[in-house]
Amino acid sequence: MTVHGARDAISEPSGASVSLLAGPFSQIVHSRFSNTHYASHKPVHISTLNELLRLTQRAPSSFNIQPFKLVVIRDPTLRDKIAHQAMLGANGNRVRTAPVTVVFAADVESSRLMPQVVALLRQAGTFPEGFLNKIPFFANLFSTGYPFSLLRWCLYWGKRVAMHVVGWFKAVPRLERPETWAVKNTMLAAMTFMLAASSHSLTTCPMEGFDARRLRHLLGLPTRYVLPVVVSLGYAATPGEEAAQGGKEGHAVSSKQPPPSLRFPMEEVVCEEAYGRPWKGVA
Repeated sequence: MTVHGARDAISEPSGASVSLLAGPFSQIVHSRFSNTHYASHKPVHISTLNELLRLTQRAPSSFNIQPFKLVVIRDPTLRDKIAHQAMLGANGNRVRTAPVTVVFAADVESSRLMPQVVALLRQAGTFPEGFLNKIPFFANLFSTGYPFSLLRWCLYWGKRVAMHVVGWFKAVPRLERPETWAVKNTMLAAMTFMLAASSHSLTTCPMEGFDARRLRHLLGLPTRYVLPVVVSLGYAATPGEEAAQGGKEGHAVSSKQPPPSLRFPMEEVVCEEAYGRPWKGVA
């Protein structure tokens, strides 16, 4: 589909304008599920993997600072070592059998990235020079992503106190802990990766059951990185492969998506105008 075609719209009987991308995107969202068994002998082609990673880099981040690293693990020996030494419970089997595992690492010292971020924005030419000069100040204000943990935490609490005082007189943002800020931005990339995988008929499973210290050591990641999520990637196992892996046959197969997991009713999740007012969804 061309870029121009992607922006065309069709009209529903109700008169609402709907993008031609709405249907395919809805299918992508509904086709995503947390797969527990993978076709271990069906690899992910490197061109497909590269495309997924390129799409993941399009994920938004505050000030475009991109405070994350993705460690892509394809080597079976390393996957087995990670599964045995760092993953908890059934997550070990997912890492062991999936042809690809991606570890998402969030950088709590994102101030190191400021020169590169400003250079990218200057290259894009979308912001005036005066604003570009202010970006490091505002980015560090929100992220508290300074090197040296003592400096980072002293400045964080100092800014929290200052913001609390200023907040009595005007609206101010709430400052997050450095880890919270970095993880928040990194999870946007992780979700983009999983949706991109679904668009290529691949399955994923986000996992938080692992020993972050051991995993960081196995991958050689500096201590400034926190690890919010590990995502396995591959094609869903056939019923026979799943049964051989000890799973319930027919739960996850490449030719048939499992029943979707249930969600709360929309009116329990979405509020209209204020908390406690359930969304009605009427004009």
